[in-house]
Amino acid sequence: MSSTQYLFLFTIASPQAFISQARKTHDLYAGSAIISELIDAAMVAVGKEHVIFPNKDSSSKPNRFLAKIPLPEGKDMQEFGNKIELEVRKQWHEIAVRAFKKAEVFKEINIDETLLETLSLNGCTKLISHTSSIAACQIAEFPDIYWSAIPYNENGNYKDQHDKLNGLLGGIKNVRKFCQLHETDGSRKCALDGERTAIFYRPSIDDNGNVKQSPPPFLSKEGIIVNSNLDTGEALSAVSLVKRFYKKGKGNKFSSTAQIALLNILTDNTFEVEYNKSFGGDGDVDYQLFYEENLSEKNLIRQGIKRKNDKQLDEIKKLFKKLIPDNKKATKYYALLLFDGDSFGKLWSGDTLNDDVELDVFQGELAEKLHLFANEATSYLSGEKGRAVYTGGDDFLGFVNLSCLFDVMKYLREAFDKDVHLLLKENLKPDEKITFTAGVVIAHYKAPLGEVLKKAHALEEDAKKQFEHTGKDAFGIAVMKSSGEINEAFLKFKIVKSENDVIDVESVPLIQRVVKQLQSKEGFSNTFIKMFEREMQKVMDKEGRVNISPVAISAELKRLLGRSSKQSGKEKEEEINGFFSVVDSLRQISGKTSNFHSILNICDFIKRETSKDSQ
Repeated sequence: MSSTQYLFLFTIASPQAFISQARKTHDLYAGSAIISELIDAAMVAVGKEHVIFPNKDSSSKPNRFLAKIPLPEGKDMQEFGNKIELEVRKQWHEIAVRAFKKAEVFKEINIDETLLETLSLNGCTKLISHTSSIAACQIAEFPDIYWSAIPYNENGNYKDQHDKLNGLLGGIKNVRKFCQLHETDGSRKCALDGERTAIFYRPSIDDNGNVKQSPPPFLSKEGIIVNSNLDTGEALSAVSLVKRFYKKGKGNKFSSTAQIALLNILTDNTFEVEYNKSFGGDGDVDYQLFYEENLSEKNLIRQGIKRKNDKQLDEIKKLFKKLIPDNKKATKYYALLLFDGDSFGKLWSGDTLNDDVELDVFQGELAEKLHLFANEATSYLSGEKGRAVYTGGDDFLGFVNLSCLFDVMKYLREAFDKDVHLLLKENLKPDEKITFTAGVVIAHYKAPLGEVLKKAHALEEDAKKQFEHTGKDAFGIAVMKSSGEINEAFLKFKIVKSENDVIDVESVPLIQRVVKQLQSKEGFSNTFIKMFEREMQKVMDKEGRVNISPVAISAELKRLLGRSSKQSGKEKEEEINGFFSVVDSLRQISGKTSNFHSILNICDFIKRETSKDSQ
């Protein structure tokens, strides 16, 4: 039977908004995993052998895929596309049902397990006619799906056809469809998404351990109690509850921010064993209780955690303190790292490729190389280093233990260059590179996760703007202190010293060496940072620049380094010269003097939080 080839582009809209709606690390992970699972279901329905991008074997998939589809004569493309969309909605329905059953609320929300099989593209409207359940309507309304298709001419220009396909999808997304939900006016909104009516809640507990009024007067009349996985007083919509209870396979819940901060301290399961001995059971471990500030009578009561006797609390505090190795410090800070490929829109469309490169072949090769990098990145960011949330396409998001931050940044940047750019650079026009720009936030484990994520995205976007005319390939890094103070800086990963010098300066290794010298008992104190900043601020303009001879600045910096050196005797001058070379190189590539100050202060902060002898 003859067939007609089609280019088919399928996408789930606003994935970042869905993923970013999170209060816990598990929410973040679940949002990404759900999108990946839905896209995988669509790819299976299409036939993975027809997919150009992403790589069919990728465990973490982006929110879209591109395919060449042979459609038998007489088959309607509209009907085919609707079928793929329906398969995705059925998969979402199965995910939701699993979560509701795990939360033990499925029987109370009135969703017919077989109903979705009969739904068409206006499924939400049909569902409303079958039930008055707000939860059911919220599930039917998600996700927003868009697709476009055009007949594919093998003898035609693939790039032109590819551009036309993307243009059609963009036009469709500009006219957004939506389903009107009749949710209760005045009811509390979801604690995660802030948009949908909250339906599921965990009652609050007062200081005496008594459950407060249930349900709260501001909650929907359909309010349903959930006694696990939610914090006391927390209320979620149906979609957010699915994220909170999402679980695929036999894996445990995603590591909390407190656990990420402690990965280099709690290197085995000793804490988990002692935790379960102290509080009973073998369920989820609350790593926040490792910190003494959380081991209070009121906090344990509010969290519904029981203990055996009055003396036990002091015993637990002493026990947990003994778990800290003599040479390490239990910091309360972790790092969130995300990055996004630079100018990948131009790369996918072929604008940066040599004229003789076949775009569709290149897209397949790029998908394969990104898959190679994703596997390496996920494998590397494990153990004491941290946890990867997703590595989909040219995107990455992960949590990093603070003691490993710069090792991780350096490794990922080099791995991306090795696995992607170097293997594909012969396809690129001269001076074109495949790079990424990152946003890094160092935050307290109790900082609102949504704000940390928002800051990381803002840093990434600002870094792309700042270095837009120099190839991007940069990062923005910030410390969000528990006091509310924020210190941020921006740098390129690699900088050419001058037009005539082909030797690149890598910024991350320079920062690593500064931190190492500050940490060393035989290195340098932070007095040079404080004194240099104090002196430069007196002559700094509003833009953060200093109009003084670079030679004079370097001389003063070297003098201050000499005063802060912990060395003595003959080795002192050699150490000062070596460290000055590092610090002055960092100053030169920092651009504004204020940016250099910020980098040094971030180094000093990391030293304080990772060094045992720091107060």
